[in-house]
Amino acid sequence: MENSTIYSHTIGLNLQDFDRSLEEELRKNVVFPAHIPEYKLDLESRPIWRLGFARTSHSNVQVDIENKCARLELPEYGVWDIVKLGNLLWERTLQESGLYKVHASAFEIGGRGVMIIGDAMAGKSTLVIEALGRYHANLIGAEFVTLTSDGTLAGGTKVIGARADAFLRFHGDLKHLTKGIHNQKIMILDAESMCVKNANNIPLDLIIYPKITVNEAFELYLLEKKQKKELLFDKIGFSITGTYAIADQSMALPSLDTAEIKESRLKATINIAQHTKAVMVAGTPRRILEEIVNLLA
Repeated sequence: MENSTIYSHTIGLNLQDFDRSLEEELRKNVVFPAHIPEYKLDLESRPIWRLGFARTSHSNVQVDIENKCARLELPEYGVWDIVKLGNLLWERTLQESGLYKVHASAFEIGGRGVMIIGDAMAGKSTLVIEALGRYHANLIGAEFVTLTSDGTLAGGTKVIGARADAFLRFHGDLKHLTKGIHNQKIMILDAESMCVKNANNIPLDLIIYPKITVNEAFELYLLEKKQKKELLFDKIGFSITGTYAIADQSMALPSLDTAEIKESRLKATINIAQHTKAVMVAGTPRRILEEIVNLLA
């Protein structure tokens, strides 16, 4: 079959031996350009990286940093393996430019930026929905956020996915914007196309590490500078270090970190930790948002 190339502003996907189903899956799932405002999928832009993919009888990954190209060989198509490698290349490009992708949610209230950091199912999307629904906050990012070295929230993903009951608590601003209930009672809100006001380039004023509870008990713990630095450094260095395993967990992606990039990342986290308040908080979504508003006042 004839080779074809998909380009984005940052990553070029030079796909070999593929069919239309793989191309469609990539267009839907390649999160590194498609869901971040600065990196829209573009078929004509010249790529910074070129990523080649081919089906072979073995599993192998090669990355040539000097020539900005990579090649992934797998027995099967492995759409998400391609995505993970693409994310690694994209993360290297970002960090070379002093930008950092954080697995976090973020919103803006009154010109003040709030970033919510936590593991999967920690309640990040639930708190974003609460902020949009009750406080008319402006969305910065729902799943990933791009953070600058001086602590500016530059942008992020605009697609929110959360449990349906988190959406259905609201009968006004958000309920009519949802696209419907999907598998496992997950609701999807495409904030970019559904006209929820988006915000970019907002100064980061508050970092939240939440624990969502169902009872009314409430706890808040103000983090010290060292704790903030360690937690943030771990979050923004996660992807570039080759953490992800691919090919059914049999092969690890290589680390693309360097001493220079690591030093820049450390300086950025020290700067952000010095100038940004951070708290660990446990409570109901409504109670946590009330405290966020109080902390921003």
